[in-house]
Amino acid sequence: MAEDAIVSTEEHFGGKHRIRGTRIRVVDVVESYQELGWDVEEISEEYSITPQQVLDALRFFYDNKKTVREELRSKVKKANG
Repeated sequence: MAEDAIVSTEEHFGGKHRIRGTRIRVVDVVESYQELGWDVEEISEEYSITPQQVLDALRFFYDNKKTVREELRSKVKKANG
């Protein structure tokens, strides 16, 4: 994974981690992979990103599980009002 493949900036999604150059959050990739059971190719096609970007997001998740899980909980909490 390129060191700068995943970024976090306050002006995009309140600092949630996303794939550089996109508005695709790491939590969206992780949800698609774990909850929906999509494979790398399906995620790549659905979000119009490269398979390498999908892998970068998943690697970031596995290297930073606590952080990404907190972002996922925040996303669920926001969705539930």
